[in-house]
Amino acid sequence: MGTENLSVESDTWPFHVIIIGAGAGGLLIAQGLKKNGISLTVYEKEPMEGRARDWGMAYFWSSEFVPQLLSQEILDKLPTAEIDYPLKGPEGAIHEYVTMRNIDTGEELKKLPTTGGRRVSRRRLRHVLRTGIDVQYNKIVTEISYPSTGVVVHFEDGTSASGSLVIGADGGGSRVRRLILGEKAELKHIPIIMNNFNVQYTAEQALFIQSRLAKFTDYGIHPKGFFYLMSMQNVPDASDPSTWYFQLLTSWHENLRAISEEENTSEGRLKILKELTADMAEPRKSAMAWVPDGTHIPRDRMAVWSPVPWDHHDGRVTLAGDAAHSMTYHRGQGLNNCINDAGNLVQLLVEVKNGIKSIYAALTAYGEEVVKRGAAEVELSMKQTMMVHDWENFMESPAMKIGLMKNTAEVASSGS
Repeated sequence: MGTENLSVESDTWPFHVIIIGAGAGGLLIAQGLKKNGISLTVYEKEPMEGRARDWGMAYFWSSEFVPQLLSQEILDKLPTAEIDYPLKGPEGAIHEYVTMRNIDTGEELKKLPTTGGRRVSRRRLRHVLRTGIDVQYNKIVTEISYPSTGVVVHFEDGTSASGSLVIGADGGGSRVRRLILGEKAELKHIPIIMNNFNVQYTAEQALFIQSRLAKFTDYGIHPKGFFYLMSMQNVPDASDPSTWYFQLLTSWHENLRAISEEENTSEGRLKILKELTADMAEPRKSAMAWVPDGTHIPRDRMAVWSPVPWDHHDGRVTLAGDAAHSMTYHRGQGLNNCINDAGNLVQLLVEVKNGIKSIYAALTAYGEEVVKRGAAEVELSMKQTMMVHDWENFMESPAMKIGLMKNTAEVASSGS
């Protein structure tokens, strides 16, 4: 973490935080700082309109942090980010379990508790969380420099930003992480093929699918080693099911069905998906068979990064969210840990503001906790990912043995 340098006055007020990344993590931190009167600016590499693709994200055990981070105004808007809003009414819906099922037969295997669970659209959550936040778009970080006081971030467009602290919340491929860790920051790719896309159907098809899905997250495993999650994604017009979007998220080990470079086009990926799901129970069989030709199936690669300690440069730089711990999604822990990071970091910075801690002590404590928690969950989620694609061992996987609760020493030992 570095040796404390008392000549660096990073916690001298006025204190200004530079947040790199306007995803869920960066914006949650921004809202928490704003709520507590701490100056900040967010810088995002993407344009304001963001990516064309949207997807759903769930959180549950981390819901305890949300009221601490958000003002009542933002809390009141949060239901509008839910995947099936407004079908569940103006207050949205809290879901208490995720349904696991065998998608060869359609049989329900288990309901996993998710107290406080909500599933949100990535795009609409960002829209809600950027309310009242100063976000600068098209800002690609190239360098971070550390003068005698404070920190400076340099951008590709030739501009720079000065502040007291930089928080890298810029995703799994974090530039901030690479700048502070070099080769140690590189992602590790794993031999799992994944596809994640949205699709619309005819009104009749949409109602057929929606009526057969579990209300929160419908988590499906096929004995041949195929993972297939289905969920609502967006409801532009509650009265017209032909406007509804669904998320289809699949994965399988390369040993089940490798994809050659010639096949690895949008059309080729869709053809393979339809072949692999043709023997599955409804609604998954029809949901994939009905995907219109020409639907874009993005090319994805699954990768992880397990955190190692980083130098916070005397309290002037740190990481959060996927930048701090990039994990696989089969245990549903990415957004939960992102929210946990935001809650912890904001609380520590409030203590700095109130004179309870120095910025050095705060970032040391934060970094030690996030590295320990993040590394443990990256490992546990990876174990879940590999066992999801191995039917013989799936019933002994972490999700089936210990559920989706927060990873603690006790949980990890019971899931080993």
